[in-house]
Amino acid sequence: MRKKSTAGFTLVELMVVTAIIGILATIALPHFTMLVAKSHEATTKGNIGVLRTAINLYYIDTQGLMPGIDLAGALTTGAKYLRRIPPINLPKTPNNIGHAKNSTIVTFAGTLLDNDVTLLDIYGYGWIYKMSANAGMPVNAQGYIYPSCSHRDLQGRFWTTY
Repeated sequence: MRKKSTAGFTLVELMVVTAIIGILATIALPHFTMLVAKSHEATTKGNIGVLRTAINLYYIDTQGLMPGIDLAGALTTGAKYLRRIPPINLPKTPNNIGHAKNSTIVTFAGTLLDNDVTLLDIYGYGWIYKMSANAGMPVNAQGYIYPSCSHRDLQGRFWTTY
Protein backbone atom coordinates (compact mmCIF):
# COMPACT_ATOMS: atom_id res chain seq x y z
CA MET A 1 0.00 0.00 0.00
CA ARG A 2 1.20 3.47 -0.87
CA LYS A 3 1.72 6.14 1.73
CA LYS A 4 -0.10 9.43 1.22
CA SER A 5 2.22 12.40 0.69
CA THR A 6 1.90 15.08 3.36
CA ALA A 7 4.01 17.70 1.62
CA GLY A 8 2.28 20.87 0.34
CA PHE A 9 -0.69 22.95 1.35
CA THR A 10 -4.35 22.16 1.34
CA LEU A 11 -6.80 24.12 -0.79
CA VAL A 12 -8.33 25.73 2.30
CA GLU A 13 -4.93 26.98 3.50
CA LEU A 14 -4.21 28.51 0.08
CA MET A 15 -7.62 30.22 0.00
CA VAL A 16 -7.09 31.70 3.48
CA VAL A 17 -3.67 33.09 2.50
CA THR A 18 -5.12 34.53 -0.72
CA ALA A 19 -7.94 36.20 1.23
CA ILE A 20 -5.46 37.73 3.71
CA ILE A 21 -3.28 39.08 0.89
CA GLY A 22 -6.40 40.55 -0.78
CA ILE A 23 -7.47 42.29 2.43
CA LEU A 24 -3.99 43.73 2.96
CA ALA A 25 -3.89 44.95 -0.64
CA THR A 26 -7.23 46.77 -0.31
CA ILE A 27 -5.94 48.49 2.81
CA ALA A 28 -2.54 49.47 1.37
CA LEU A 29 -3.53 50.49 -2.17
CA PRO A 30 -5.31 53.78 -1.29
CA HIS A 31 -2.33 54.81 0.85
CA PHE A 32 0.03 54.05 -2.02
CA THR A 33 -1.98 56.15 -4.49
CA MET A 34 -1.96 59.09 -2.04
CA LEU A 35 1.82 58.77 -1.79
CA VAL A 36 2.06 59.03 -5.57
CA ALA A 37 -0.22 62.10 -5.50
CA LYS A 38 1.90 63.65 -2.75
CA SER A 39 5.05 63.12 -4.79
CA HIS A 40 3.47 64.79 -7.83
CA GLU A 41 2.36 67.73 -5.71
CA ALA A 42 5.82 68.01 -4.14
CA THR A 43 7.36 68.05 -7.62
CA THR A 44 5.03 70.86 -8.70
CA LYS A 45 5.78 72.84 -5.52
CA GLY A 46 9.49 72.36 -6.19
CA ASN A 47 8.99 73.55 -9.76
CA ILE A 48 7.33 76.72 -8.42
CA GLY A 49 10.51 77.39 -6.46
CA VAL A 50 12.69 76.68 -9.49
CA LEU A 51 10.75 79.15 -11.65
CA ARG A 52 10.73 81.85 -8.97
CA THR A 53 14.47 81.45 -8.43
CA ALA A 54 15.08 81.75 -12.18
CA ILE A 55 12.93 84.91 -12.30
CA ASN A 56 14.89 86.37 -9.36
CA LEU A 57 18.22 85.57 -11.04
CA TYR A 58 17.01 87.25 -14.22
CA TYR A 59 15.92 90.28 -12.17
CA ILE A 60 19.37 90.51 -10.57
CA ASP A 61 21.24 90.03 -13.86
CA THR A 62 19.20 92.71 -15.64
CA GLN A 63 19.62 95.17 -12.76
CA GLY A 64 16.00 95.39 -11.70
CA LEU A 65 14.05 94.48 -14.84
CA MET A 66 11.48 91.71 -14.69
CA PRO A 67 11.15 89.30 -17.61
CA GLY A 68 8.68 90.54 -20.21
CA ILE A 69 5.70 88.87 -21.81
CA ASP A 70 7.83 85.99 -23.19
CA LEU A 71 8.88 84.56 -19.83
CA ALA A 72 9.76 81.17 -21.31
CA GLY A 73 12.03 82.79 -23.89
CA ALA A 74 13.68 85.06 -21.32
CA LEU A 75 14.48 82.19 -18.97
CA THR A 76 15.44 79.46 -21.44
CA THR A 77 17.38 81.37 -24.14
CA GLY A 78 20.91 80.05 -24.03
CA ALA A 79 19.90 77.92 -21.02
CA LYS A 80 21.29 80.62 -18.75
CA TYR A 81 18.53 80.25 -16.16
CA LEU A 82 16.64 77.12 -17.23
CA ARG A 83 17.02 74.53 -19.96
CA ARG A 84 13.25 74.20 -20.21
CA ILE A 85 10.17 75.34 -18.33
CA PRO A 86 9.33 72.68 -15.74
CA PRO A 87 5.87 71.14 -16.07
CA ILE A 88 2.96 71.38 -13.72
CA ASN A 89 1.69 67.97 -12.67
CA LEU A 90 -1.41 68.17 -10.50
CA PRO A 91 -2.72 64.68 -9.74
CA LYS A 92 -6.30 63.67 -9.13
CA THR A 93 -6.94 63.84 -5.38
CA PRO A 94 -9.99 64.31 -3.15
CA ASN A 95 -9.38 68.10 -3.43
CA ASN A 96 -8.40 68.29 -7.11
CA ILE A 97 -9.82 66.90 -10.35
CA GLY A 98 -6.28 66.50 -11.67
CA HIS A 99 -4.58 68.02 -14.70
CA ALA A 100 -2.19 66.64 -17.26
CA LYS A 101 1.45 67.73 -17.31
CA ASN A 102 1.68 71.20 -18.81
CA SER A 103 4.53 73.70 -19.25
CA THR A 104 2.46 76.50 -20.79
CA ILE A 105 2.93 79.98 -19.34
CA VAL A 106 0.13 82.54 -19.60
CA THR A 107 1.38 86.09 -18.94
CA PHE A 108 -0.78 88.87 -17.57
CA ALA A 109 0.54 92.41 -17.75
CA GLY A 110 -2.52 94.01 -16.17
CA THR A 111 -4.77 93.26 -13.26
CA LEU A 112 -5.44 89.64 -12.40
CA LEU A 113 -7.32 88.65 -9.31
CA ASP A 114 -5.91 85.58 -7.59
CA ASN A 115 -9.37 84.12 -7.12
CA ASP A 116 -10.60 84.74 -10.67
CA VAL A 117 -11.61 81.17 -11.46
CA THR A 118 -13.03 82.03 -14.88
CA LEU A 119 -9.64 83.25 -16.13
CA LEU A 120 -7.98 80.11 -14.82
CA ASP A 121 -10.52 77.94 -16.59
CA ILE A 122 -10.36 79.95 -19.85
CA TYR A 123 -6.57 79.88 -20.20
CA GLY A 124 -6.12 76.27 -19.17
CA TYR A 125 -3.93 74.67 -16.57
CA GLY A 126 -0.29 75.62 -16.79
CA TRP A 127 1.59 78.49 -15.17
CA ILE A 128 0.31 82.03 -14.67
CA TYR A 129 2.94 84.77 -14.71
CA LYS A 130 1.92 88.18 -13.38
CA MET A 131 4.31 90.54 -15.14
CA SER A 132 3.32 93.56 -13.05
CA ALA A 133 1.73 94.05 -9.65
CA ASN A 134 -1.98 94.74 -9.24
CA ALA A 135 -2.95 98.19 -8.04
CA GLY A 136 -2.25 98.59 -4.35
CA MET A 137 0.08 95.59 -4.23
CA PRO A 138 3.73 95.87 -3.21
CA VAL A 139 6.31 96.05 -5.99
CA ASN A 140 7.62 92.60 -5.09
CA ALA A 141 4.28 91.15 -6.28
CA GLN A 142 5.39 91.70 -9.87
CA GLY A 143 7.12 88.79 -11.51
CA TYR A 144 4.96 86.37 -9.54
CA ILE A 145 4.36 82.90 -10.98
CA TYR A 146 1.98 80.24 -9.72
CA PRO A 147 -0.01 77.24 -10.96
CA SER A 148 -3.12 78.00 -13.00
CA CYS A 149 -5.46 75.87 -10.94
CA SER A 150 -8.45 76.89 -8.87
CA HIS A 151 -8.48 73.68 -6.82
CA ARG A 152 -6.86 72.75 -3.51
CA ASP A 153 -3.85 70.57 -2.80
CA LEU A 154 -3.81 67.66 -0.34
CA GLN A 155 -3.23 70.09 2.54
CA GLY A 156 -6.37 72.03 1.60
CA ARG A 157 -4.57 75.17 0.32
CA PHE A 158 -5.47 76.72 -3.03
CA TRP A 159 -2.72 76.27 -5.64
CA THR A 160 -2.86 80.01 -6.38
CA THR A 161 -1.62 80.76 -2.83
CA TYR A 162 1.82 79.20 -3.32
